[in-house]
Amino acid sequence: MKIVLTQKFRHSCLLCNCTPMSEGPTKQPLPMFHAEGVDVNWGEDALICQICVGVMADMLGRPSIDMHAQLIDERDDLQLQLEEVTGKFSDQSERINKILEGRKAAREQKAA
Repeated sequence: MKIVLTQKFRHSCLLCNCTPMSEGPTKQPLPMFHAEGVDVNWGEDALICQICVGVMADMLGRPSIDMHAQLIDERDDLQLQLEEVTGKFSDQSERINKILEGRKAAREQKAA
């Protein structure tokens, strides 16, 4: 089963039995989520509107817009900290790699 967002539909939402429209002068139907290959009510497509999907996401604990923005800021701060730490220890890491390569070469020389 594949779920797609589509504007090509013939029926209303499976859950609320509505077809939500966009705001503004054009009043176009909003795209709906369609489960391809799923048949309900003797020939209708399985469609769920964006409003019902939003309600389900909220019930599952979707973070608020503010929380999402806060999490993105925290992620960006952590990425900066990681870059600082990586840069701080990159010289040491290169020295350790050279030491290990030297030891390996010394072992190979003894074995030869």
